[in-house]
Amino acid sequence: SAASDVYKRQVESKQQIGSTFTKTKNLVNQYTSEQLLTAEKMTNEHCLLRMEIHNALAPAFYLSGLALSYATNACNMVQLTLKHGQCELSSIGYAAYATAMSMMGEKYPACYQISKLAKSVSDLWESKYHRSTIYQYFSSSYQHWCEPIENSYIFQEQIITWGEEGINLIFAGYGVLFKVCNKFIKGVQLDELQIDIEQGLSFLNKKQQPATVNFVLLGAYQSLLALQGKTLSPNSLNTESFNVGQYFNDDFHVPSMDTAFYTFATLRHAYLLGDKVLQAQCIKNIDIVCMFLPDTPEMTESLFYVALILLNDNLTNNTQSLNKENLEKAQKICDQFQAWSVDSAKNYSHKYLLIAAEIARAKEQNDLAAKFYAKALDAVEIADFIHCEALINERYAQYWLDLGQRRIAANCIRDAHYLYARWGAVAKCAQIEKQWPKLGFNLISDVVSSGPNLQSSIQSTVTDQTQSLDLHSLLKANQLLSEEIYVNSLLEKMMVVLMENAGAQYGAITVSYTHLTLP
Repeated sequence: SAASDVYKRQVESKQQIGSTFTKTKNLVNQYTSEQLLTAEKMTNEHCLLRMEIHNALAPAFYLSGLALSYATNACNMVQLTLKHGQCELSSIGYAAYATAMSMMGEKYPACYQISKLAKSVSDLWESKYHRSTIYQYFSSSYQHWCEPIENSYIFQEQIITWGEEGINLIFAGYGVLFKVCNKFIKGVQLDELQIDIEQGLSFLNKKQQPATVNFVLLGAYQSLLALQGKTLSPNSLNTESFNVGQYFNDDFHVPSMDTAFYTFATLRHAYLLGDKVLQAQCIKNIDIVCMFLPDTPEMTESLFYVALILLNDNLTNNTQSLNKENLEKAQKICDQFQAWSVDSAKNYSHKYLLIAAEIARAKEQNDLAAKFYAKALDAVEIADFIHCEALINERYAQYWLDLGQRRIAANCIRDAHYLYARWGAVAKCAQIEKQWPKLGFNLISDVVSSGPNLQSSIQSTVTDQTQSLDLHSLLKANQLLSEEIYVNSLLEKMMVVLMENAGAQYGAITVSYTHLTLP
């Protein structure tokens, strides 16, 4: 029968995945994207039936952890499509093949192109059900490798809209989950994100998806409430209605999707709040994140905070062997982010540069660290990740403080406090106020709600910020002064910095000789 024939092929291919993948790759490379999109329709009934069986096997293999069989299944779907024509399930084959490519070590931009092809193929057919599946694959796993992460929202919102119509409810639930997690990664203002999450939870409860509700709580909502100062304590994700310890029976290391989402959210929170115990608990789970959330923005975000935790340990730990091991692990992650930033600069350049700065600082390469911090600030301003800009300023403040430059450090930490306040991270602002008690912050730690008081505090902070020259511009100017030896070129570079700070389109230098003023 067709079913037994397909299953037999999967079992055989477990030892032959390399040759099967190579054969499929060579076959795909014979066609242009335009040719693949305009391929003739599949009409052979036996082939159509085999595609149905492959489609049914795909989630079974994936959820069972049979990665090689999943990859082989994807390759066979693509081969059937290329040899016998397209059908509605061809897009599923291409989407799964993108995952197979990643498993086989292909670079992410190539995986992105195949995943994008899968989306385009799905749009050729009228099935909202299958398009929902493909949109979710694309937006949650591969779009971020070559596009800004905020581009994923429109696809996730479309999936949810179709879910409201009763179409593909499971993937509509995943759309809710990954949209709010991606928005958290982007640094969407927490008050706005809270509304989004609560609307998503309402949808999930209405559609009776308790498992995905828990993923949203663990991966986004509880850590959001903690940053807003609405949990039982700043370092805790527990509220009166949800206790994380009880949920996991105090065993936080069982491989599961729940653990993966919890670790993703908690690594960030533990690092931002400086909770060493929570950091140690979560850093052990990074392999679980990579196993259950491969290729996703949630995986890369988790690796980002793992690197920062390792490097922070290096700065406070005196064990030489551990420091070397931590540095090697962090450098490996740094190299990954550097490679990822080539095709996805807005998502990854500022993160790569911050990790690089922290590595240089750990190695006591202070001049190199300063250059990386400055470049990270430039990159994050372009990318518009407000919480990452706050974090870079915070780490830069610590760098200057360690060098005994308290005034520069104070300006950096004020910028960090202001940016965290704009994000809505009340608990983080309160922590900074306690760590820097002599600085004159516009205190917001007592204002937990997002009412007028918080808004006026933020506006007051903005006023304070505009009354002095941007610190980043001053540091740039300082670097230029130290490196440039020719007056003419120095003045030119200084004008660029001053105009950038002022937001001016034109500028001029006037030089006075006795009673004459020359433009």
